[in-house]
Amino acid sequence: MKGPHAQSLLAASPRVASRAPVVPAPASLAAQELEALLRRRQVIVADLPSPGPDPDGERRLASALAGKVDLALLGDAPWARLQLPPAVRASIVAGEGLRPWAALDCRDRTQLALRSELAALAAVGAPAVHCTTGRPPQLAPGSEADGVFELDGIGLASLAAQTGLVVSVAESSAAPPIHTRPLRAATKAEAGAGILFVTHTADPKSLAHFVAVTRAMAPKLRILVRLPMVISRAGAERLAAIWRGPLPAWVLEPLESRDPAGASISAVAEVAADRLGIDGVDGIALTAPAGADEELEVARALAGVGQILGGGS
Repeated sequence: MKGPHAQSLLAASPRVASRAPVVPAPASLAAQELEALLRRRQVIVADLPSPGPDPDGERRLASALAGKVDLALLGDAPWARLQLPPAVRASIVAGEGLRPWAALDCRDRTQLALRSELAALAAVGAPAVHCTTGRPPQLAPGSEADGVFELDGIGLASLAAQTGLVVSVAESSAAPPIHTRPLRAATKAEAGAGILFVTHTADPKSLAHFVAVTRAMAPKLRILVRLPMVISRAGAERLAAIWRGPLPAWVLEPLESRDPAGASISAVAEVAADRLGIDGVDGIALTAPAGADEELEVARALAGVGQILGGGS
C-alpha cells in the first residue's frame, strides 16, 4: 500500500512545497549523531517549557533537563506567542549540553521565512526539526492576528528534508477516521519525514496495531510515542485545550496526591515503560504544559521521568 496510495495523497495537497518525490539532502553531522543514537537504543525526548523571550530562563530549563533526557523539543506554545527564534533557542539549549529538537510551524511564517529558519537551524548545528501546520493564533491570549499558513506541515517537512536535518512530524493514532492514520503517516514519510511523533492515550493494543501497520507502509519511519504529563491544575487546563480527546486517568489522578509532581513522575514513567515495550516503538516524547511561573518545576518533573527511563545516558 505504501507507494501509490501515499504518493496520491501527497499530490492532492494544494500546499505541499514539492509534488515530486522528496530526495532528502545528506544528513548533517549533528543529524548523523542523532540517527546513530536512534540505532543504538530507544530515546527519551521532553518538551522544553517555554520561558518566553528570556535567554537566562531558557538556560535554566535546559540545564534542568541536561543529562536526564536525550533531546529537548523546543515547541511553539500557543499560550506563549512571544518566544526567541528557533535557531537562537537551539543554540542556547545546546550550550547547556542538551540536544535541541527545534520545532517550526506555518502559522506566523511565510515560505521564505521558513526557509530562512531552516537554514539558521542547520547553521547552528541543530540535529532535528519538528514540522507542523500550527494552531490558530487565537489560542494565544489577547491575540487578534491572522495566521499565514502558506504551507501545511507536509509542505514544511518537504522543505526541511532538503536541509540535512532529521525531520519529524506528528500524527494522532486514535483520532477518527482511525483507519486512515497509518496512510497519513506514510504520506508524511514520503514527503521527507524520518520520525513520527504519535499522539496517543488509548490502550496499548490499538497503539501496537497502529505501529505495526505504519511500519509495514513506511519501514524506515521511526516512531516516538507522545505522552502527556501535568503537575498542576493550571497545567491540566492548558493541556486539555490542545490535547485531542479526554485526558487519561493516569494524567489527572496524581493531582489529587499530596505530592502531585512526585506522583505524576511515577505514573508517567510506568506508562512510558509499558509503551517502550511495544515492538517498533523507538522512544518516548513527553509533553507537559506549565502553568504560570512553574516552568522550572515542570522541567524538573520531566527530568525525573527521563532519569527513571534511562534518558541522557
